[in-house]
This record gives sequence, structure tokens and C-alpha cells, in this order.
Amino acid sequence: MKKWTLFPALLAVMLAALTVTASAADVDFGYSGQLDTETGAPLDSEDIDAYSDQVRITTGVYYDRTRMGYVYEAPDGQQVLCSVVHGMVVQGAVRVDPDEGVDVILYKDGNPVEAPDLSRIYEAGDYVVEVVSASGQSSLLLAFSIVGDVTCRLEGYSMPAGFVVTGATLDESETGWDRSYVSMAQEGRYVIRYRCPRNGLDYELNVGIDHTPPVLALEAVENGRARGPVSLADLEAGASITIQLNGKQAA
Repeated sequence: MKKWTLFPALLAVMLAALTVTASAADVDFGYSGQLDTETGAPLDSEDIDAYSDQVRITTGVYYDRTRMGYVYEAPDGQQVLCSVVHGMVVQGAVRVDPDEGVDVILYKDGNPVEAPDLSRIYEAGDYVVEVVSASGQSSLLLAFSIVGDVTCRLEGYSMPAGFVVTGATLDESETGWDRSYVSMAQEGRYVIRYRCPRNGLDYELNVGIDHTPPVLALEAVENGRARGPVSLADLEAGASITIQLNGKQAA
């Protein structure tokens, strides 16, 4: 009789202790998401991304940690892997890797590139990548820019969607910036640091800005008309020049 008398009391004490422990830890046995391996607490969305191989950056774009690139969803459900995101400015080579069968069109400075090497796009310029659907309709996938050590292409840098500025200097002194934009109206060397909070990757743009037009003189040209061969004079050191004939680049 003594054994049966003590058992309900002991059971009540054990249940009370279990209730107190569960309440203190705030456990939700209906939670189906990921848990912190040390504390057992549910992880919020930002922390979950740190544990995921595929991290959603913005609509239609996610970062794939295993493939080390940003994946764009093409119109027909196929995918294009790219080393940059829409709106990014970089100084190194860019890689575009479409799924087999995906028709990609690459534009540089508004002109289509014939037989482009998508695995290594490296020349300075403003690029647009389009994909062609099975019905033959082309649509914008992303745009990006490649710049050299010094450029006149940038008046400012607007952050790609999902990215934030973490710091900016002009000639080694702090310059004005906000979370999404850095003005580059002044000439000088800019170092812009920014990151993607979703995948935790940090980026840096270290570039000189030159807004002064190059000095160029055309000899044997009067009133916009040439008589005989035309030569160039006073071209600044390091400057490049492109000559077009009837709207097309001359050989």
C-alpha cells in the first residue's frame, strides 16, 4: 500500500518539473523550422540563410553556395548562373553559365557581342544579358558594368537589390553615403565597401574617377570636313579612342 500511495505524488512532482522546464525554454513542439544546434531555440530567417546552401536574394534570384554564384530563373523554368547580380559594378572578369539549351544574348555598350565567351567577360563596358524563351521572345535577365582602374563611366553607385553600403572613402577620407547609394560626382579614388546580408558576402570597389574629357586635336579638318588623310594629335597618355564609320566601328 505504501508503494501505491507514494507513486502519484512522485508522478506529480515529475510533471511539475517538466512543465517548469518547458516553460522556461519556451519550447514549441509544433515548430517545423531549423533549430540552433547549441541552444535548441528556433532560428529567425536571417540566421536560417547562414545554414542554407541556397539563399534567396530577391525575387527570381538566389545565391548558390555550392556553385558559388547567383542563380537567375529564366522564363522557361531554366536557370542561368552568374558571378554578379543585376546592377553590380566590378573590375574583374564576369562568368555567365546558362543551363544547357538556354539561348543567351550578350550586349556590350548597346551592341550585341558575336560568339561571346560567357565564361570570361573581362573588357570594360556596360553589359546586358538577355535570354530567349522557347517562343522566341527575348527578355532582360541582368545588367552589370566592368570598369578599369580609372573610369569616367560612373557618377555614382546604386546598390544592387539586397545589398547595402558598409563604408566609403574618397582619396582615403570618409565620403558621404547611405545604405543604398554612393555619389561619385567628384574626381578621385573611391573605395566602396558593401555586402549582401542574406549570404554574408562582402564586396569592394576600388576605382579612380576621372570626369575630365580627354584632349584631342584633329589635323587636316576644317569646319567638320576633312580634305585628305586625318591625323590625331595631343592624345593624352593612357587614353583610348574608338573610330566609327557610318555608325559602325572601323577596323
